[in-house]
Amino acid sequence: MNNQEEELKLIWFELTDFADSSVKIKWWERICNAYNHPLRQYHSLKRIWQLFKYYDQCRHLLSNAKAVAFAIFFHNICYDPNSNSNEQESAMVFQEFADEAHYEDASFFQHMSLDLSLNANIVLDMIVHKNLQKADSPLAFKTEDAYYFYDIELAILGSNSSDYADYKSQTRQEYSRMSDEAYRTKRLSVSVLKTFLQIPNIFRTKLFSEEFEQNARRNICGEFALHCSYWSDALNSEYPITLCQQLVCSL
Repeated sequence: MNNQEEELKLIWFELTDFADSSVKIKWWERICNAYNHPLRQYHSLKRIWQLFKYYDQCRHLLSNAKAVAFAIFFHNICYDPNSNSNEQESAMVFQEFADEAHYEDASFFQHMSLDLSLNANIVLDMIVHKNLQKADSPLAFKTEDAYYFYDIELAILGSNSSDYADYKSQTRQEYSRMSDEAYRTKRLSVSVLKTFLQIPNIFRTKLFSEEFEQNARRNICGEFALHCSYWSDALNSEYPITLCQQLVCSL
């Protein structure tokens, strides 16, 4: 067990101080088995450790820090890059734990998922309907726990160039069955990157926006331009590579 795993184990046992020892041990082993799966290059225990570093930065601002910590442990406990039901399956696993451990605040996970879905739908509506004038000015910063969790999840986008390079490489490895061309197309056509460039602020809380927004846009522009250099005809004419280059230079 490495130092990061030791730290996570301490966090887990402190977090589950209300549960029987056997339950704590059983579920810690289940968490380790899930996140240590050999096919998980990015969604691993190291990723959970990183999320808790971001969590520590905003813990004092959370209404229910314990529930957010549980969300970090369980949000991707079920993960298959080819599945569209990872979050739902993870929520079911969390409910299983909550029932067994007699955790009384289990509904938070469902409420948080609903809040994030609503937020995602608002952004998606702006993009799909090309109604970006609504987003000319920054989206209002939020203070609810769900949005801090949202930003914790996205903070890797605003990391330094070395960590972002690792993120790109590890994410690509999780899609190893996909050809390079198919992967580039996925990153472009699904608007994973382009959507972030179109909305006025990636991060929904003031704390994370001030720390990570500028770097996130620089990282995303760089990756977007890289994919486009290999697959330029996947772009709409209004989002040329030169736009990415201009954005990078302006950051």
